[in-house]
Amino acid sequence: MIVESSGEINLKQTKTLNLEIAKTLNNDNKQYLILKESENGIPVPTGYDLNNKSEKYLVINGAYWRILSKTQRDVFLSVTRVTKKSIGAENMNPEEIRNKLKETMLRASKAASEFFAAFDDCMMALNEFSGEPTGNAPQSTKQESTVIQKPNTLKAGGVSSPAPDVSDPDWPVAINPNLIVRENDKVEKKFRALQISSLVGEKNDKAILDFGCGDGFVSKELSKKALSVVGFDIKQHQEWEELKQDVSNLKFTSDFNELGSQQFDLIILYDVLDHLVGRDPVELLKSLSGMLSPHGKIFIRCHPWTSKHGGHVYETINKAYIHLVYTADELLKMGVNLEPNLKINRPIATYEKWFKSANCTIFSKNITSEKVSDIVISKYLNRIIETTWGDINREQAVKIMSNSFIDYFLMKQN
Repeated sequence: MIVESSGEINLKQTKTLNLEIAKTLNNDNKQYLILKESENGIPVPTGYDLNNKSEKYLVINGAYWRILSKTQRDVFLSVTRVTKKSIGAENMNPEEIRNKLKETMLRASKAASEFFAAFDDCMMALNEFSGEPTGNAPQSTKQESTVIQKPNTLKAGGVSSPAPDVSDPDWPVAINPNLIVRENDKVEKKFRALQISSLVGEKNDKAILDFGCGDGFVSKELSKKALSVVGFDIKQHQEWEELKQDVSNLKFTSDFNELGSQQFDLIILYDVLDHLVGRDPVELLKSLSGMLSPHGKIFIRCHPWTSKHGGHVYETINKAYIHLVYTADELLKMGVNLEPNLKINRPIATYEKWFKSANCTIFSKNITSEKVSDIVISKYLNRIIETTWGDINREQAVKIMSNSFIDYFLMKQN
């Protein structure tokens, strides 16, 4: 919706659901506002960067409105007309247009996902034939090559190079100590649950499965907005009983069979896939996708073994990539008993191969990357390559190691 303005806004006319601004001038000095309303009728920003100081904004009813020049307004209207025509929506009302756009975007996303999957298959085949690293399909986010070099898991056998000194004062930390959540601190756990809940998108009126819920604090946080929440974990946790007190829409279970009869709008696997015990990732994803409602999604946060804190040993020894520098036997002698981990050394390629095998389509993907420190590269990289890959070029190893988290939203293929 575009409304013309002389710059003098009569706030009495700015109704929440019916925002109209009277035309008071009829010359080239007019300004135009792009107006957008949220589902509950409260005006919301239109998506422009509010930190961009070169843009002009006006505040109406507590919302920011983008001020357009006459030329910008004409371009906006032209694009709007073309968009309507391209999706066959010239005579539709706003709600019908919204639904039509969603449907069009869904088809485009599926087609793009199928294209990139086919492209990756070609690249992997070329690599196996030539034995040389190849490029990757174009992506919107920086990531490591999707080339798979076998084996896909931690190299077995001995390591010839000497182990470095773990007391090296220059060794950078894996995690800022202030960010480590202490096991018995409920306040910190609640705050972390709030952060995790913010990653999974819209929760209002959704049936949610928190798969691998652990102590249940995230499930409890989700239940504040969701229609219903089921928290599942392979073992029961003592916090469950307390967390579900006086909460009618929250349930916990350790019985996987209880889940099969239900449908969920959102299934969450937060830092679960890399730590599966006794389950095949593809078969699990197939089972979970079968529990999705028609438009449901699976949110997966992957925490690669190859990231600087992928071994989860920072509470014992807070050193970046220490789980890659030392072998499991060497860590055990230091008092570090690694928790279950699939130890995947080509994470993105492996994850997306699983998704494809499970007939899941990638709806969206976000990679959190962090520069590998020069100290790690100069002092420890050679040994990391020896223990983790055996044979890989340094640049490719560093690229893989820079990825801390990969977040996916998946949909079931039709």
